[in-house]
Amino acid sequence: MQTKEAIKTYLLSRKVGSKLAVFQYLLKYPAYLSHSYLIKNCHISENTLTLYLKELNQDLQQKVAPTIRVISRHGFTALDLSGLDSAECYYKLLGAYCKEATNYRIVTSLLNRKVNSIVALSHETNFSVPYLYSRMKEIDQFLALFGLAISFTKSGERKIVGTEIQIQYCLIDVYWRIFANTELPFREKETLNTFQLVDHYLDFHLADRLTSGQLDKVALVLMLCTDNFPFTSFETVKTDIAKYPSNRIFLQPELDFLKSDLDLCDEQRIILNILLRLTTAKVGTDEENYRHYIIFQENHSPFFDTAKDLVDALMKQFDLAIPENKQVLAILNICRNRLFNTYLHPAQPNMVLPSVSMQQDDSTFRSFMKRLRKFYQKFDQENPQYSADLEKENVDWIMEDLFHLYDCYRQIEPLRIGVNCTSNYYVSDDIIGKIQQVFTDDLQLQKSQMAECDIVISDCPLPDLAPEIKKIYFIDGLANRDSLQLLMERLAQEIFALKNQLPTEVTSKNRLKH
Repeated sequence: MQTKEAIKTYLLSRKVGSKLAVFQYLLKYPAYLSHSYLIKNCHISENTLTLYLKELNQDLQQKVAPTIRVISRHGFTALDLSGLDSAECYYKLLGAYCKEATNYRIVTSLLNRKVNSIVALSHETNFSVPYLYSRMKEIDQFLALFGLAISFTKSGERKIVGTEIQIQYCLIDVYWRIFANTELPFREKETLNTFQLVDHYLDFHLADRLTSGQLDKVALVLMLCTDNFPFTSFETVKTDIAKYPSNRIFLQPELDFLKSDLDLCDEQRIILNILLRLTTAKVGTDEENYRHYIIFQENHSPFFDTAKDLVDALMKQFDLAIPENKQVLAILNICRNRLFNTYLHPAQPNMVLPSVSMQQDDSTFRSFMKRLRKFYQKFDQENPQYSADLEKENVDWIMEDLFHLYDCYRQIEPLRIGVNCTSNYYVSDDIIGKIQQVFTDDLQLQKSQMAECDIVISDCPLPDLAPEIKKIYFIDGLANRDSLQLLMERLAQEIFALKNQLPTEVTSKNRLKH
């Protein structure tokens, strides 16, 4: 389960979840959408859709911007955002819905370190104590996904099961999935200069590389882990960190993201380094990555040798051509993923890699993943020195990492694209030039031998080509900008589909249909 799905399931009402689904479809398709399409895909009735569209119009105007309109005409609906950013509109609406949701208010109050009793929770949320107890079942189900459990003693004192890192990660994940960079917890965003905050904690060369979204995410991590630290207690934090002595490697200046003169204890510094690695993209240069690689290697860091040998074995088994700098990054990423398995709950909400999720229903993909799992099991059997490390891993996550490497670096022959313009010979050259301008990928473009191509663009029927060859026709002669744009969009779709096809046991060599 992904975090947003968990939020909609446990923290929002079913009605609000359905309204958000309708809103997302309207954002996804800017043109008018038929009501029948929305009814089918959102699993609601016609009367319910009519009600939701009316309420969405009111909600958007009241909670996001008064100029937004939901326009419905003759069984079709479209959004008029008045030039506003669509993502910002979505997050502002989601954030407003969450702030009004009972369970969201309870969860975020429970994870505020200042709210340390049932009475304090009642004051914070304006709900009665008996009512709060009645809501705890759903709250417990949500928190359990992050490995957390909250209860109250007979005197009403809050008790929590979970480590400092799990608690802080839960807060970071929930806040970012709901608000992204549109709002910050515990204070008004307008009162905070995110770059100044990040620059105060991180070296300038790191802060300066972050884009606006990444900068805001780092600011959220730093703010939560200072304003809301320690959530448990300093004694508990010290005990948790002491369980894994290897984490002290993050105190080495070369690996420590934080400035050396900050008023932070070692435990808080380690936690911040771990959380920054778990929540933000790696933006280091190749030289920095290599220096980190050498440090982990020289310190015999847990799982480093395992990750290195696993990547080497994968390259040999599947004939992958991974450049050296990308090998270093792949090994570091697998080591970084070890932090997930070490510090976070096994059932932690996790986004499946898009390269995996897009193919999960494909039989060829499922067959390949069985091969990949057998490779991993064989690696485990042939390397007993790594068994203790591999036992701690989430195998599904490892499979995703290995498939990602395979998918990125498997050797694929360049696609061959034929352009067959019979009406005017010079048009083929012009189309080829436009394809070369739009697609920088390694493509072979040709005007003959169509039977040897993967994709053929033609102005006339080609019945003799084998059925697996994709055909794109332009029967209008590409008379205007729209028709050329549609051709390029169709070509992009076909290239995407072919590039993501996994190899099968038998490959057809004869492309001509007999």
